[in-house]
This record gives sequence, C-alpha cells and structure tokens, in this order.
Amino acid sequence: MAQAPSLPTHQADDSQAWTSSPQPDAARTTPPPGHNPGTTPRRQHDGGGVNTTAVTALLGVATVLLIIFTFTDKQVSDAVINHDSVFGTLFQSYGEFPPAVLSALAMQVLAGCLLRSSLPGIARGLGSILLTWASFLSVLGWSEQAESYRRSWSANLAAGTPIGVANNDDSDTMTWSQFAPAMFMDIVLLIIISIVAWLLVRNLSTETLRLIAISAVIMLAIVWAGHGVNDGMKSLWGRFRPYEVDAGKGPYQPWYHINLPNGHRSFPSRHTQEGTTLAALAIVLRPLGGKAWRIALWVGTVWGILMAASRVIIGAHWATDTVASFILTYGLIVIGLWLTTWVARRLNSTTITNDAGTPVRTS
Repeated sequence: MAQAPSLPTHQADDSQAWTSSPQPDAARTTPPPGHNPGTTPRRQHDGGGVNTTAVTALLGVATVLLIIFTFTDKQVSDAVINHDSVFGTLFQSYGEFPPAVLSALAMQVLAGCLLRSSLPGIARGLGSILLTWASFLSVLGWSEQAESYRRSWSANLAAGTPIGVANNDDSDTMTWSQFAPAMFMDIVLLIIISIVAWLLVRNLSTETLRLIAISAVIMLAIVWAGHGVNDGMKSLWGRFRPYEVDAGKGPYQPWYHINLPNGHRSFPSRHTQEGTTLAALAIVLRPLGGKAWRIALWVGTVWGILMAASRVIIGAHWATDTVASFILTYGLIVIGLWLTTWVARRLNSTTITNDAGTPVRTS
C-alpha cells in the first residue's frame, strides 16, 4: 500500500483526505471510461473501506466460539480462572479507558472544528469551553474508577487475598486524598487528547473539516450506543458471575437464560465492550484516509480480544459474556464506518479509499 499523504491545507483538494496515495491532478480530474460529461458519475459504496472478508471471518469465528462456549462455559471458567492473575487485574483496572478517552477526543475534535468555524466569537468560545468541560468529566469518570480498582487490589494484596477479586458492581466513596491521583490522571490525559485533536483538525480543508466533525459525532453516538445496549442487557439478563456462582450466591445458567433485573450483571461483559470500543477510533480517522484508521481498527480489535480473555481469567465473566459483548460492539463499530462513508457520499466527497487502498469514485 502506498504511503499516506500529508494532511491537506485549507485550500487543498479535499479528494486527498479520502485517498491513501497521492493522485496526479490528471488522475483526479479525468472522468472514468464511458463517462458522459453531461451526467454525474454514479457513486460506489466501498463498505466504509473495511475489509469485508476479514470482518466477516472475524465475526464468524466469534459466533462459532459463542456456540461452542454455550456448552462449555462452566468447564472453560473452571480451567482458566485465576483471581491472582496480574494480566487480568491490570486489564480490569486500566483496560476500559477507550469509551472515556474516545468520547473526550470526539468532543475536542468538535471543539477544534468550532474554533475554526465562522460562527460568532462568543458562540465558538462558549461551545469550546462546554465541550472541554464535558471531555474533562468523561475522562474523570474513568480515572476515578481506575483509581478505585487500584485501591481494591492494593487492599487485597495487603490482606493476603487474591489481588483480582472482582467487585465491579460495588459502589465506592473517595476522600480528597484518594481523588487527587484520579484528578491528576484526568488533567494529563485531557491535555494530550486536546493536543491530538487540534493536530487532527488544524490544517484540514473546509470540506474535510466538515467530514471529520460529522465522523466525530458518529463515533460519539457509537460509543454511547454500545454502552447503552450493554448496560440494558446486563440489567435485563441478571446473570450470575463465575465468582458469585463459586461463592454459592447463585446457580450457573447459560447465557440465553434471562432472569430479569436482580442486581447481578454478568451478561454481557462491560469491560469487553469498553475494550473493544477502542476500534471505534477508526471512525474519526476515516476522513483523513491513509493507513491510520485501519491500524486503529485492528489495534482496537486486538485490545478487545485481550480484554475478553482477561475477564474470563480473572473470574469476572463467562466466556459467552465476553464473546457476545465483542460481537455486539464490533458490529456497531462497523456500522459506524459504513455510516461515515455514506455521509461522505451524501456530501459529495470526491473519493474514498477501498480495502486495497485504491481511490474509488463516490459520486
């Protein structure tokens, strides 16, 4: 695949924003064979640029695993569970950052687009401040939870109990001294996110700026939709977690057994949903073309799979909890990528990139 071009300037041809390799001017302006100059070329849809075969194979394998684990959930959990797993504890404590960070990134991208808009200064300033405050609160929610988990496994370690004993469903209180590390982590992350967001939008042409703003909204919607679907299903299913079953707090039940709300929330796995959400970064990077969005998609895929494995090992979830969560979340992300391309087509963007990295006419 050819090297990705540099970001276009304000006056740059927006076609570069959706191509993975620079095209000579003649290549961009010459109509395709058989084109009638008096008609508008028909746009093609490339499935969001996603490798359809690879994604289909991935979700197909996940579906097969869901079927297999339906009959082997208890045996798999009994074989791999380890409450002292460092791998499982670290992912439990820090691995679910993607929704908070991506939400903040989307809002900072929107703030950057707002600052570059032609709206009155008061509207740009106030809007940017509100979006930054929302970004701060988004990241703070995760950093508070990460700090809560850190205190939990530190206390377990001091007491000589397994460090990864899960207490996901328990509420926690914080003193100011406990809150300070979470606040510091939040501020550092927000500064980094804000810088990245500004670097993404500062030199974009007007059309590409509009596309990346819409892509940021789509990514935000996908992140929130994933959380909403997951949270609703957890409450409705009321499935007992492996460590709850082992402690005699409830019976083992297959994933398709719906208990209705009862305070137990094993199915589907929220940690897996939040880990897999990292792949949604591809949505906001899609308008920039090149390789970055594909790398983000597959890095997020790997992160989601690692998170799923960690939840089974630590004893917080059954394998079917994690596989079902991965399928649901990944499906939403692919829809987000398709939607981004559809929006680009509706906005008359010149080209998009197909799976092979080749520019494809979208009009």
